[in-house]
Amino acid sequence: MVGASETECVPIVLLYDENESLSERRSDTNRDCNHDEFVYYVDGKPVRSERDRDHDGRLDSWSRYDATGQVHLRELDTTGDGRIDRWIEYVDSLPKLQRDDSNADGEVDIRSEFVDGQATRREEDRDYDGRSDRWTHYLGGKPSMLEEDRDRDGVVDLHAEFDLDGTRLLEHRDDNGDGKLNVTLYFRDGQQIRAEEDTTGDGEKDLITTYVGSSISLRSSDTTGDKLFDLRQHFEAGIKTLEERDTRADGLYDVVIHFEAGVRVRQDVDTTGDGKIDSTLYFAAGNQVRQERDRNGDGAMDLWVDLDAEGRASREEYDSNFDGKFDVVRLYTDAVIQREESDRDFDGRFETTRHFAAGQIVRSETDSDGDGTSERTVFFKDGAANLLEMRSVTRGCVELRRWLDKAGDVTAEEKDSDGDCKIDSWNYYEDQRLVRQARDTEGRGRAHLLYEFDRQGKLTIQEIAGANRTKPDQKVFYESSGQVERQCTDRDGDGVFEVQLTFAEGVASYALIDSDNTGKTDRREIYRAGELVRVEADTNGDGRPDVVQEYRGQRVVQQEEDTDFDGQIDVRFRDGEPVPMENAVEAPGVIPQIDCGRFSGFWR
Repeated sequence: MVGASETECVPIVLLYDENESLSERRSDTNRDCNHDEFVYYVDGKPVRSERDRDHDGRLDSWSRYDATGQVHLRELDTTGDGRIDRWIEYVDSLPKLQRDDSNADGEVDIRSEFVDGQATRREEDRDYDGRSDRWTHYLGGKPSMLEEDRDRDGVVDLHAEFDLDGTRLLEHRDDNGDGKLNVTLYFRDGQQIRAEEDTTGDGEKDLITTYVGSSISLRSSDTTGDKLFDLRQHFEAGIKTLEERDTRADGLYDVVIHFEAGVRVRQDVDTTGDGKIDSTLYFAAGNQVRQERDRNGDGAMDLWVDLDAEGRASREEYDSNFDGKFDVVRLYTDAVIQREESDRDFDGRFETTRHFAAGQIVRSETDSDGDGTSERTVFFKDGAANLLEMRSVTRGCVELRRWLDKAGDVTAEEKDSDGDCKIDSWNYYEDQRLVRQARDTEGRGRAHLLYEFDRQGKLTIQEIAGANRTKPDQKVFYESSGQVERQCTDRDGDGVFEVQLTFAEGVASYALIDSDNTGKTDRREIYRAGELVRVEADTNGDGRPDVVQEYRGQRVVQQEEDTDFDGQIDVRFRDGEPVPMENAVEAPGVIPQIDCGRFSGFWR
């Protein structure tokens, strides 16, 4: 059953004039019993109409018709404020021009043009200053080109192009306000896939950015303006994962930086420009912690460096023979080297250790058999080798100590030549020549022979510890021919010579003797063909002989005396019997003093 309210609502009401011609049509388009569309006629043809499109009881659309009854102008209130803000002009019932007042200031700020009912151009004044700043062109009703003056300086600084579906393909922009379109954006399916920028204003694109989805995937830059892209940055989900740099402008990326979660973790470098990575840096929390180097360009790393918190070397590993295994390890504290370990025979065992103090080497130890004991130890002073010590591999005792000068030349050495773990040879050098040698030929561990040599290496002096083997008691001087020149003897071990025996062509010639240990010579013995032939004695200590004895065989055959010590012989005996003297005879001259010097300081 139809309700009373429905039967009373009339959806369409037609009104006629006195000539019974239609003059007005009233329609209820939404059947709410309120007329919301009114069409007015003259001579039966529509001339204008009014409409309440949103059914709020207020008119918001006004149309005018041409002689054929088609709309040629429509005015709209699109905001419901009671003021017209859109004007549409029609030709053959199709829109030709549309003007909009988008901010209700009474001024048109949008103009849209149509051809055959389809939009072809749209002009907008988005800052309402009375000047257009955006222009959109359409093709087939879809946008095909857009131009925009974003900074309102009267110059277009954005130019966009679209495909036939109205999807944006390309966009040129002036992002720095210099009047040049320095940025080009490329799109696919409406999403930006690439951006090219001229950041320097020279007309050349020097920054290219590629996108995947809405995230950046690659950025290439020409940072030097030489038209070569020397910096490439790779991204995943917008986070940088890789950076490549061409630092030599040769077209080769010689620095490659790896990132994790946007933080640098590794950097590969080609330091020589041969196209091969020869240096790798590792990072943790943004700080460099390790470096690897390929020093010979064979593609394999041969130097590894760990760094401390300050970025200084704390440990270095070297592959010195490039066999793929490190054979030298250096340890540092506060960037100062402390120790170095090396495998010099490349057998995998580090047999040499060098110790440092204040950055200078102080000791080097070599354990060749791996028993934990150094067989070769070198001590250093002021960075130069100062002492070499060698130990027997089998016995473990020292068999050689060698002292060196700053030039590395030997100055002194000790040797165990017979392997009994006792030093038996002591050598001293000057200008790389042996000048002194001490020897122990009896295995006591203490020298009892000392030799001195001239610049030609010939023996000049020999000192001998004879009696107790602790102190020297003989000193022998040699001629260049190798024959004994004189032999000196300390008979009581007080370090003072009491006897000097002089030789001629290897045969005893004379002897000077201090018989009472006064430090003065008081006896001279003269030899012929090795036999004693004469003795001169000073009995009163005045330095002059006062007793003269002549020998034949081992028997005194004559004795002369200066009994009053006046320098004149005044008594003579022959075969033990006094012999008269007519006149006094002058006594022999002063007895020379023993000339043997002192024993070498070696014995002290």
